[in-house]
Amino acid sequence: MVPERLFAEIKSEPVITALSASFLLSFTLWFFGPSTLYFTNIFEFEYAFSDICPYLLALTISCGIVLAIVSLSVKGKRHQRIICIIFSFGLLFYIQGNILVWDYGLLDGHEIIWNNFLLIGLIDTLIWAGVITFSYIRYEKIYKFIPIACIFLLIIQTGGFLALIHFAPDEPEWKSYSFIYDESEFEFSENNNVIIIVLDAFQSDMFQEIINDDDDYKEMFTGFIYYRNTVGGYPSTVASIPLILTGEYFNNSVPFDTFIQTSYESESLPKIFKELGYITDVYGYSRLVYPDKDLESNVQPNFLNHEAMLHQLEKLGKLTIFRQSPHFFKETTYPLLIDVYHEKKSGRFAERLKEQSIRLKETPTFKFYHLDVPHMPFLLNEHLEYGKLPDNRAGYKEQSKASLQIVRILLERLKEKGIFDKSMIVVVADHGVSNNAYGMNLSQMQSTAAISYVSQNVVTGGLPLMLVKPLNSTRPFTISDAPVSISDIPKSVAAELNVSSSFGGESVFNVRETDKRNFTFYHYFLTHEYYYGDYLPPLKEYTVSNFSWYANSWHPTYREYTSRGIEIHNPPEYYLGTTIKFGNYQQSQDFTSSGWSSPDDGSLWSDGGSATIAFSMNRSQSTLMNLQITAYPFIVERKHEIQRVAVYLNKHELGNYSFTQSQPQDMEFLIEPDYLNEQVQYLTFYFPDAISPQELGISGDSRNLAIALSSFTLSEANIG
Repeated sequence: MVPERLFAEIKSEPVITALSASFLLSFTLWFFGPSTLYFTNIFEFEYAFSDICPYLLALTISCGIVLAIVSLSVKGKRHQRIICIIFSFGLLFYIQGNILVWDYGLLDGHEIIWNNFLLIGLIDTLIWAGVITFSYIRYEKIYKFIPIACIFLLIIQTGGFLALIHFAPDEPEWKSYSFIYDESEFEFSENNNVIIIVLDAFQSDMFQEIINDDDDYKEMFTGFIYYRNTVGGYPSTVASIPLILTGEYFNNSVPFDTFIQTSYESESLPKIFKELGYITDVYGYSRLVYPDKDLESNVQPNFLNHEAMLHQLEKLGKLTIFRQSPHFFKETTYPLLIDVYHEKKSGRFAERLKEQSIRLKETPTFKFYHLDVPHMPFLLNEHLEYGKLPDNRAGYKEQSKASLQIVRILLERLKEKGIFDKSMIVVVADHGVSNNAYGMNLSQMQSTAAISYVSQNVVTGGLPLMLVKPLNSTRPFTISDAPVSISDIPKSVAAELNVSSSFGGESVFNVRETDKRNFTFYHYFLTHEYYYGDYLPPLKEYTVSNFSWYANSWHPTYREYTSRGIEIHNPPEYYLGTTIKFGNYQQSQDFTSSGWSSPDDGSLWSDGGSATIAFSMNRSQSTLMNLQITAYPFIVERKHEIQRVAVYLNKHELGNYSFTQSQPQDMEFLIEPDYLNEQVQYLTFYFPDAISPQELGISGDSRNLAIALSSFTLSEANIG
């Protein structure tokens, strides 16, 4: 009789309803939510779904059981109200995570201007408040429909989950292994070490600014050569790390993961040193350095690395909470995401270095450390103390100093052990800061007045820091303007260690300052669509000659490397007398070359100190021409009351114009026929007074604005 009575109670309406609502909430929040994030960002996580699925199910079932027990411990109307509230949260988590999905940009720790999303916040608040209030007030009517509604929502989510699995790309092979972080992290050879330290997004001009301010940083790098005239290969980490370790450029001709595997397995620094009997320890992003027991010494099967797996689960959980929370709660949960990056921040590297003793072995050693500073978010000051730093150049500079202080600790420990001289050390950035996000300090160089057609937004992403110390170097800190690239690193390391290799490039030690070299830089915008896809976005090719800091050393080739092959995108043809209108018109977007932000309705704002319009028109025109430009200036009363503009066609100055009134105005210039190039024409604007609304304290907009371009017309001049 007892089992029958118990079975009858389990089948009773309160139990079924409680289980339905509880498991709807727990499965929505802790299984389907994380699964959606995983399969839509499958390459961001270093573990296969089969590795983490048991953890998700355990958490989901435990949460569901606890909720059901709590709700069943209350009887009567209170029980019904609690169940309805649990159901409403499960429903709202589903709606927020699948329908009310707002675009906050890449969640990489960058600062979100929450005031720009007030309307979104209002929508979320009304829906959440409405559903919860209705569930609380009308609980008696809702309660009896809860089991059916829960089953319906769970079936929908199960179908979506199965579809995600079906359409998701195959789990890549590199997820089979992960890197071990243990006491071997700071094991070095008594006689022969190669150490590469990547400081993520450390722009070369920032290092120059820091050593100009404080000679102590020069003393820190005694024995090193600062290669100031270094060119990167890409504006972000994804393609730059393989370039540093293999010397090979990715050009979208094969899937990215295929390129990674083949380039590392054919010839790479980990491969050649592992084959020479070195201990090769690599600490970085698995996808970008391809963990394999035949390449690195510090790898192990992923399923054995439980600590790292739990860290991945924590990251996935925090992302889920952010995605499925209403907007105004997101503002409080976003710091949890920053904590994910905070924990990755390289202060932990410094802490481990201080806590662990450096151990020496006889076996020669190759070490590769990828540190996440000074890349945003800015949380680490020069004293290696955590705290929110401003999201501007000052914050970037402070965290740049922090990254150098971390390197200092390692260098001092190597000196204490007497192995500093016996180590070749490369301190390099994978890239600069793209889109000129934190500016560039050209004042510390003798400037050039040459006209450039490439925006500083492109240039800054290709200016990584590079410092190299040869073996047994006793020279003082030295600055070299020899033209080099991060693609030269493999050749330089192999040559210094007398290792036979077929790496491309040159040894940086053999390059003279007077040498003329041409480098290739591929610029791209890494949107979410491509962030973890098979291919990178279209790679816009630039060639770089002469001193890399100057935009006039950069030249667009108009070649774009896509998954479909190489495409030529010359500037569009322009016909005399045609008015080109700017804004949300595809026609006008084709004419923009560099220095412009996203189009607005009827205009196009400049962003930065210069901007260029490019168009194709042959040189057959032989008469005097008139150029008319209509633009609206960025002027703020009593804060910024003038915008000056210098206008050039190709390398010929057409004139200057000063805006003093906040209204659309026409600029007119005469053009001589011999001002034209053979085919491609460049109309360039220089803005000495460009400034951001953020700097003026009127909004969070960080664009450096000068004019909003409405139209331009080139026509025959009416001489009579």
